[in-house]
Amino acid sequence: MNSEERLLKKLLKPKYRDAFIAANVGVQIATQLHSLRISRGKSQDKLADDMGMNQATISLMEKPEYRKYNIGSLIRFAQHYKIALDVRFVSITEFVKRILDQTSESMSPPSFDEPSAASMPIRPIQETTLTQEPRPLKTPKNVQLDPMPDLLHLSDLIHPTREEAGSGVV
Repeated sequence: MNSEERLLKKLLKPKYRDAFIAANVGVQIATQLHSLRISRGKSQDKLADDMGMNQATISLMEKPEYRKYNIGSLIRFAQHYKIALDVRFVSITEFVKRILDQTSESMSPPSFDEPSAASMPIRPIQETTLTQEPRPLKTPKNVQLDPMPDLLHLSDLIHPTREEAGSGVV
């Protein structure tokens, strides 16, 4: 039985599985924050200065036992490094596979403005052919759409106001 099979066998036990997930989330974030900083040739002091943070906070967040990450801080790091933040729920086997397959390159992806990332071909998910003229979208009477809506305005379309929720018109 190889190490991966032994790990999967241990993960069948709920207490082990829960502890493994909790421990590895922190380890993965800390390791990636450290890898990103080092790959960009920055000290903790320089990164803290660039991001308007405290060096002690950077140091703390790079420790595997740290567990108090918040999405806002992680978004700040992603924006600073010009990369995406991907937070999602995955199966246990996918989680283990990601841990086992990680490399130093996958832990510190290139910035969007680096040549390798900027030249990445972006292709449509699905090509379609229109057989008829597209119809204009119908919008609710009380909603005005901006030409380029931002995410905050889109949330207004998704979440009803108190008046809408109370009236039953949602």
